[in-house]
Amino acid sequence: MRYLRLCRVVRAREALLVRDPGERFAYRVHEANVRGVAAMMERWTLVPLADGRTRVS
Repeated sequence: MRYLRLCRVVRAREALLVRDPGERFAYRVHEANVRGVAAMMERWTLVPLADGRTRVS
């Protein structure tokens, strides 16, 4: 579990679902003090680009 505080307003507890360093990660909000955020899940995919940058989707 990870605890998150955003802009002194949103407080949430997240659970990490997938972690492949340098490739992707996914998490879901387990609990939050703001409606709508309590049902959120995100998956981020990282793709290295030729010029040393990374595309995040």
